[in-house]
Amino acid sequence: MKMSILGIEYKNIRKISELKLSFVDANGKAIKNNFVMMANGTGKTTTMELIKGLMDGSAADWSAKKIKTFAPTTSHSDVGVFSIAVKFDERQYKYFLYMNYKTGTANIKTTTTTLGGMEDGRHLPDALKGIFTPEFVRRFVFDLSLIHISEPTRQAEIS
Repeated sequence: MKMSILGIEYKNIRKISELKLSFVDANGKAIKNNFVMMANGTGKTTTMELIKGLMDGSAADWSAKKIKTFAPTTSHSDVGVFSIAVKFDERQYKYFLYMNYKTGTANIKTTTTTLGGMEDGRHLPDALKGIFTPEFVRRFVFDLSLIHISEPTRQAEIS
């Protein structure tokens, strides 16, 4: 099964009041490889954490303390939303993570062309159920910033 990420959206998450990132070209085709490259302190780790939590479903079980860490720092809002649009073969899905900063709760919802409308929970194609585990998603959403290369190894690579 082919998976493509079509875009991500943020609303009221830390320093970002609203942002939409499209990962499709001018012809509407998904870009094959997506790299999130941003300056320090602008949201790379936050983005990877949100993608992982939404795609493996673990965000629904995050603690109130963790959810509240995503609250906006530049404005006041009680709710934040992160979403990711995905295409599995020819079927499109959009996953939403709603975070209530006041209550410290998170809910995941899904829309698809098949379901028609928004459904509670993270709905995957039948062929992928049981595959999108936290371990699988950690490998799929690769966070290069977590790699620590020792000085001797780094020197050997430079030589």
